[in-house]
Amino acid sequence: MEAQKAGKPVLFLDAGANIGLVTIGLLRRAPFRALALEPDGAAHALLVANMKTQGLSGRVRVLRVAAGAPKHPGRYVLLQRHPGNGGDIRVSDETLDSSEAPLVGLDALLEDEDSQLLLKIDVQGYEPEVVAGALQSLARARLAVVEFWPYGLRCRGHDPLGFACKLLALAASVALIEDEHCCQQPVWIDREEALSRLRQFTNDKAEPDHQLEILMRPSE
Repeated sequence: MEAQKAGKPVLFLDAGANIGLVTIGLLRRAPFRALALEPDGAAHALLVANMKTQGLSGRVRVLRVAAGAPKHPGRYVLLQRHPGNGGDIRVSDETLDSSEAPLVGLDALLEDEDSQLLLKIDVQGYEPEVVAGALQSLARARLAVVEFWPYGLRCRGHDPLGFACKLLALAASVALIEDEHCCQQPVWIDREEALSRLRQFTNDKAEPDHQLEILMRPSE
């Protein structure tokens, strides 16, 4: 794989790992280590069990934390689980039927990590907060993939295109992958073209279930 070419060990960080399907799929294909973050208690328990069942416990460190941009050490966030979708676990401002998890910044978490970094950030509309706490990590990552979900971002009070502009400013080249095209090879484009396509996607895909992945090669 591309990330192995430089020779240094690779660490895959999965922020929003849920039950570990992405981490398992990647580690089956490549001899990476992984750091999987999942704040929800039930999903975290399944994540730990799945790593053990797949024989990956020795290569994966699992933490029950939420990635974000903590202003104060030891801060906790509330979580809300969607009643019909176990993969939809969101940071919430409501206390009803919610749980809580400690909040960590990825830059602080990865401060002493010398490996090449692959980053995945899929946190149901909380991506701007995670990115704000991961600017140094994104700058030195070899590859990063960030979910872009206009509906979820708006639910959190974010402007989707404003977030896209800030994210793309960190990238040298970008590939946009919609769910139905997830098995295709990425087509790399520049930031200007990416922003134009994201603007069109945001305008055309107003439904709650429309999202895509922003795959980025951070700037050198």
